[in-house]
Amino acid sequence: MRSITIAALIAASSGALAGDTYSWDWTGPGGSDRGGAMSSINSTYNTSTEVFRWEANFSNQISDGFTLAVNAGANPKGIRGELALIYFDATGSDVNVTAYEYNGQNNITSFANPGVLLNQSGDADFIRTATATNNADGTRTFVLEFDATTINSFYETEDWGGVAFDESIGVWFHPFKNLNTAYDNNGMLTQWSGSQGWLDFADQYTTSIPMPAAGAMGFAGLGLVAGRRRR
Repeated sequence: MRSITIAALIAASSGALAGDTYSWDWTGPGGSDRGGAMSSINSTYNTSTEVFRWEANFSNQISDGFTLAVNAGANPKGIRGELALIYFDATGSDVNVTAYEYNGQNNITSFANPGVLLNQSGDADFIRTATATNNADGTRTFVLEFDATTINSFYETEDWGGVAFDESIGVWFHPFKNLNTAYDNNGMLTQWSGSQGWLDFADQYTTSIPMPAAGAMGFAGLGLVAGRRRR
Protein backbone atom coordinates (compact mmCIF):
# COMPACT_ATOMS: atom_id res chain seq x y z
CA MET A 1 0.00 0.00 0.00
CA ARG A 2 2.87 2.34 0.81
CA SER A 3 4.37 1.73 -2.64
CA ILE A 4 1.06 2.45 -4.33
CA THR A 5 0.65 5.67 -2.35
CA ILE A 6 4.17 6.79 -3.26
CA ALA A 7 3.50 6.01 -6.92
CA ALA A 8 0.33 8.09 -6.84
CA LEU A 9 2.24 11.01 -5.32
CA ILE A 10 4.95 10.71 -7.99
CA ALA A 11 2.32 10.72 -10.73
CA ALA A 12 0.68 13.80 -9.23
CA SER A 13 3.98 15.64 -8.90
CA SER A 14 4.89 14.64 -12.46
CA GLY A 15 1.72 16.30 -13.70
CA ALA A 16 2.57 19.44 -11.75
CA LEU A 17 6.11 19.51 -13.13
CA ALA A 18 4.76 19.10 -16.66
CA GLY A 19 2.61 22.19 -16.13
CA ASP A 20 -0.85 22.87 -17.46
CA THR A 21 -1.43 23.02 -21.20
CA TYR A 22 -4.25 25.30 -22.31
CA SER A 23 -5.88 25.33 -25.74
CA TRP A 24 -7.92 28.00 -27.52
CA ASP A 25 -9.97 27.28 -30.65
CA TRP A 26 -11.71 29.76 -32.90
CA THR A 27 -13.83 29.14 -36.01
CA GLY A 28 -14.68 31.90 -38.48
CA PRO A 29 -16.02 34.01 -39.91
CA GLY A 30 -15.09 37.01 -37.82
CA GLY A 31 -12.91 40.10 -37.74
CA SER A 32 -11.65 41.62 -40.98
CA ASP A 33 -10.57 39.56 -44.01
CA ARG A 34 -8.50 42.32 -45.66
CA GLY A 35 -5.35 40.32 -44.94
CA GLY A 36 -6.88 36.95 -45.86
CA ALA A 37 -10.09 35.06 -45.13
CA MET A 38 -9.57 33.47 -41.71
CA SER A 39 -11.36 30.15 -41.24
CA SER A 40 -9.99 28.71 -37.98
CA ILE A 41 -7.32 29.12 -35.33
CA ASN A 42 -5.92 26.77 -32.71
CA SER A 43 -3.43 27.85 -30.08
CA THR A 44 -1.85 26.01 -27.15
CA TYR A 45 0.42 27.12 -24.31
CA ASN A 46 2.10 25.18 -21.52
CA THR A 47 2.56 27.17 -18.32
CA SER A 48 5.65 25.19 -17.27
CA THR A 49 7.61 24.59 -20.48
CA GLU A 50 6.35 27.93 -21.92
CA VAL A 51 5.99 26.36 -25.35
CA PHE A 52 3.55 28.45 -27.41
CA ARG A 53 1.84 27.17 -30.57
CA TRP A 54 -0.35 29.07 -33.05
CA GLU A 55 -2.01 27.52 -36.11
CA ALA A 56 -4.06 29.79 -38.36
CA ASN A 57 -6.02 28.49 -41.36
CA PHE A 58 -7.23 30.64 -44.24
CA SER A 59 -9.81 29.78 -46.89
CA ASN A 60 -7.68 31.57 -49.53
CA GLN A 61 -3.96 31.94 -50.19
CA ILE A 62 -3.46 35.69 -50.14
CA SER A 63 -1.95 36.09 -46.67
CA ASP A 64 1.80 36.75 -46.51
CA GLY A 65 2.21 36.82 -42.73
CA PHE A 66 0.82 38.25 -39.53
CA THR A 67 1.46 40.11 -36.30
CA LEU A 68 0.28 38.66 -33.00
CA ALA A 69 0.06 39.66 -29.35
CA VAL A 70 -1.66 37.54 -26.69
CA ASN A 71 -2.17 37.67 -22.96
CA ALA A 72 -4.18 35.91 -20.27
CA GLY A 73 -7.35 37.95 -20.47
CA ALA A 74 -7.84 41.50 -21.72
CA ASN A 75 -7.54 42.58 -25.34
CA PRO A 76 -3.78 43.21 -25.79
CA LYS A 77 -4.50 46.38 -27.79
CA GLY A 78 -3.65 49.38 -25.64
CA ILE A 79 -1.44 47.47 -23.18
CA ARG A 80 2.01 49.04 -23.37
CA GLY A 81 5.26 47.61 -22.07
CA GLU A 82 3.86 44.27 -20.88
CA LEU A 83 3.57 42.05 -23.96
CA ALA A 84 5.51 40.80 -26.96
CA LEU A 85 4.43 41.44 -30.55
CA ILE A 86 5.27 38.55 -32.89
CA TYR A 87 6.06 39.29 -36.55
CA PHE A 88 5.56 36.23 -38.78
CA ASP A 89 6.98 36.94 -42.25
CA ALA A 90 6.15 34.34 -44.92
CA THR A 91 7.13 36.42 -47.95
CA GLY A 92 10.37 34.51 -48.59
CA SER A 93 11.24 30.87 -49.17
CA ASP A 94 11.70 30.49 -45.38
CA VAL A 95 9.47 31.99 -42.73
CA ASN A 96 11.19 34.64 -40.62
CA VAL A 97 9.96 35.33 -37.08
CA THR A 98 10.90 38.24 -34.85
CA ALA A 99 9.51 39.27 -31.48
CA TYR A 100 9.52 42.85 -30.21
CA GLU A 101 8.22 44.62 -27.14
CA TYR A 102 4.64 45.62 -28.01
CA ASN A 103 3.95 49.35 -27.69
CA GLY A 104 0.21 48.85 -27.18
CA GLN A 105 -0.76 50.93 -30.20
CA ASN A 106 -3.30 49.84 -32.81
CA ASN A 107 -0.60 49.52 -35.47
CA ILE A 108 2.51 47.48 -36.26
CA THR A 109 5.22 50.03 -35.41
CA SER A 110 6.59 48.21 -32.35
CA PHE A 111 9.67 47.05 -34.30
CA ALA A 112 10.68 50.74 -34.58
CA ASN A 113 8.98 52.11 -31.45
CA PRO A 114 10.26 51.18 -28.92
CA GLY A 115 12.31 48.87 -31.17
CA VAL A 116 13.26 46.41 -28.41
CA LEU A 117 14.06 43.04 -30.04
CA LEU A 118 13.14 40.16 -27.72
CA ASN A 119 14.11 37.23 -29.96
CA GLN A 120 14.37 36.16 -33.60
CA SER A 121 14.50 33.12 -35.88
CA GLY A 122 18.31 33.05 -35.79
CA ASP A 123 18.25 31.85 -32.19
CA ALA A 124 18.35 28.05 -32.45
CA ASP A 125 16.60 27.66 -29.06
CA PHE A 126 13.67 29.89 -30.03
CA ILE A 127 11.73 28.53 -33.01
CA ARG A 128 10.51 24.94 -33.15
CA THR A 129 8.22 25.24 -36.17
CA ALA A 130 7.49 28.14 -38.52
CA THR A 131 5.75 27.15 -41.76
CA ALA A 132 3.42 28.62 -44.37
CA THR A 133 1.70 25.94 -46.47
CA ASN A 134 -0.42 26.38 -49.59
CA ASN A 135 -2.80 23.44 -49.51
CA ALA A 136 -4.13 21.62 -52.58
CA ASP A 137 -7.71 22.80 -51.90
CA GLY A 138 -6.73 26.47 -52.24
CA THR A 139 -6.44 27.13 -48.50
CA ARG A 140 -3.36 28.29 -46.61
CA THR A 141 -2.04 27.31 -43.17
CA PHE A 142 0.41 29.13 -40.92
CA VAL A 143 1.99 27.17 -38.06
CA LEU A 144 4.21 28.76 -35.45
CA GLU A 145 5.59 26.99 -32.39
CA PHE A 146 8.33 28.43 -30.20
CA ASP A 147 9.90 28.38 -26.76
CA ALA A 148 8.77 31.61 -25.07
CA THR A 149 11.15 31.23 -22.11
CA THR A 150 13.53 33.99 -23.15
CA ILE A 151 10.70 36.32 -24.16
CA ASN A 152 8.76 35.86 -20.94
CA SER A 153 11.85 36.38 -18.78
CA PHE A 154 13.19 39.34 -20.76
CA TYR A 155 12.00 41.79 -18.10
CA GLU A 156 11.87 40.59 -14.51
CA THR A 157 8.96 42.79 -13.48
CA GLU A 158 5.52 41.99 -12.13
CA ASP A 159 3.73 43.52 -15.12
CA TRP A 160 5.74 41.84 -17.87
CA GLY A 161 3.85 38.90 -19.44
CA GLY A 162 5.56 38.45 -22.81
CA VAL A 163 3.43 35.92 -24.70
CA ALA A 164 1.34 33.56 -22.59
CA PHE A 165 -2.17 32.59 -21.55
CA ASP A 166 -3.97 30.21 -19.18
CA GLU A 167 -7.67 29.89 -18.26
CA SER A 168 -8.47 32.80 -20.58
CA ILE A 169 -6.82 34.52 -23.52
CA GLY A 170 -6.82 37.93 -25.13
CA VAL A 171 -5.88 38.07 -28.82
CA TRP A 172 -4.61 40.82 -31.16
CA PHE A 173 -4.05 38.99 -34.48
CA HIS A 174 -3.46 40.87 -37.76
CA PRO A 175 -2.88 38.94 -41.03
CA PHE A 176 -1.34 40.78 -43.99
CA LYS A 177 -1.53 40.49 -47.77
CA ASN A 178 0.81 42.27 -50.21
CA LEU A 179 3.28 42.31 -47.33
CA ASN A 180 6.55 44.20 -47.81
CA THR A 181 9.36 43.62 -45.32
CA ALA A 182 13.03 44.51 -44.95
CA TYR A 183 15.75 43.67 -42.40
CA ASP A 184 19.14 45.09 -41.45
CA ASN A 185 22.39 43.11 -41.21
CA ASN A 186 21.48 41.96 -37.70
CA GLY A 187 18.13 40.55 -38.80
CA MET A 188 16.12 43.35 -37.23
CA LEU A 189 13.03 44.64 -39.02
CA THR A 190 13.31 47.96 -40.81
CA GLN A 191 10.07 47.75 -42.81
CA TRP A 192 6.69 46.06 -42.42
CA SER A 193 3.75 47.24 -44.53
CA GLY A 194 0.77 45.84 -46.41
CA SER A 195 -2.99 45.43 -46.35
CA GLN A 196 -3.97 44.11 -42.94
CA GLY A 197 -6.98 42.36 -41.52
CA TRP A 198 -7.67 41.81 -37.85
CA LEU A 199 -9.12 39.50 -35.24
CA ASP A 200 -9.27 40.96 -31.72
CA PHE A 201 -10.68 39.23 -28.65
CA ALA A 202 -10.73 39.74 -24.90
CA ASP A 203 -11.26 37.21 -22.10
CA GLN A 204 -11.91 34.18 -24.28
CA TYR A 205 -12.24 30.92 -22.33
CA THR A 206 -9.65 28.23 -22.99
CA THR A 207 -9.62 24.46 -22.50
CA SER A 208 -7.22 22.74 -20.11
CA ILE A 209 -5.57 19.69 -21.68
CA PRO A 210 -5.04 17.01 -19.00
CA MET A 211 -1.83 15.04 -18.55
CA PRO A 212 -2.01 11.80 -20.60
CA ALA A 213 -3.51 9.01 -18.50
CA ALA A 214 -0.87 6.60 -19.77
CA GLY A 215 1.83 8.54 -17.92
CA ALA A 216 -0.01 8.40 -14.62
CA MET A 217 -0.84 4.69 -15.08
CA GLY A 218 2.79 4.02 -15.82
CA PHE A 219 3.84 5.48 -12.49
CA ALA A 220 1.12 3.52 -10.68
CA GLY A 221 2.25 0.33 -12.39
CA LEU A 222 5.81 0.88 -11.18
CA GLY A 223 4.49 1.23 -7.65
CA LEU A 224 2.58 -2.04 -7.88
CA VAL A 225 5.63 -3.89 -9.19
CA ALA A 226 7.80 -2.43 -6.44
CA GLY A 227 5.22 -3.48 -3.83
CA ARG A 228 5.13 -7.07 -5.14
CA ARG A 229 8.93 -7.32 -5.15
CA ARG A 230 9.15 -6.00 -1.59
CA ARG A 231 6.61 -8.58 -0.35
